[in-house]
Amino acid sequence: MEPDDAHGEGSPPRQSKVEKFSGLETLSEEPLNAQTASRKHLESYLTPREEHYVRSHHRTPDIDEREWTVSLRGLLGEDVDLSMDDIKHQYSTESVVHMMECSGNGRAYFSPDAEGDQWTYGAVGHAIWTGTPVREILDDYGAATDDGLWLTVMGGEAAADEDVFCRSIPMSKAVDDCLLAYEMNGTPMTPEHGYPVRLLVPGWFGNNSVKWVEEMRVMEKMVSGEEWESRDGRDYTNYQQSSYRILPAQDDEPDRHASVDTHSTYKQMQANDVQNAYLFDQLVKSLITSPDDESELTPTPDGYVEIAHV
Repeated sequence: MEPDDAHGEGSPPRQSKVEKFSGLETLSEEPLNAQTASRKHLESYLTPREEHYVRSHHRTPDIDEREWTVSLRGLLGEDVDLSMDDIKHQYSTESVVHMMECSGNGRAYFSPDAEGDQWTYGAVGHAIWTGTPVREILDDYGAATDDGLWLTVMGGEAAADEDVFCRSIPMSKAVDDCLLAYEMNGTPMTPEHGYPVRLLVPGWFGNNSVKWVEEMRVMEKMVSGEEWESRDGRDYTNYQQSSYRILPAQDDEPDRHASVDTHSTYKQMQANDVQNAYLFDQLVKSLITSPDDESELTPTPDGYVEIAHV
């Protein structure tokens, strides 16, 4: 429930919808999916929050930070429930500059039959994310952090009859540079961007940066198998094992794996041991931001046309 004092410590800054999303083109309202409305928005070093894309699978939850906890379970010394105060004040604080991109960015250009929201070029944004290093929390509670293990992170937005948004991150990546982020460009995130806390996986596709983190679990394998396909009546495996996989037209369903040794998306695409690559680290691409499609090309007196790209 939203507290009566909407500007209190437990609530994100109150903004009108127009203010929050003035620089976005909305693709769907419920759940909210919106992309930056202009290529020029991507020319600045940092993308303002009102121009940074939003990707949602379920509702945007209404969360009181003072009541929110993140549970830590699995292969560790003791189970624990961390308050936001614990996460913010009991560990060091780090900031990471990260260009986050939805793995579906550009879908509209591939095929008119491609399923999902029709992202063009705007499902990308460049921001400073600030939070607590995941490695410090794991170390504090004696979690196993050996190579080959996985950290499975679950979002808290799904209703009782919906698949839980859940991603498994290789432990080597989790302890290297992942954050439990609670600020975006120096201020608390909007609810749509994950307030009060989201996982931040630098250099990887945005689908790995789970919003509204509710549980983290240290595991020997990725989230997979019957146990997780029907845990508390909901499927926790869908967004790891079925969605966010590279699926050629001839394949109806991707092969599911309990674990993979190769975490590079590109290397998985080149190898034979993983038929349908998992979308982990971002693939290289670039975008011309100006001139845009509607611009008239006007050469300089020397005959040059200035081109900007990211």
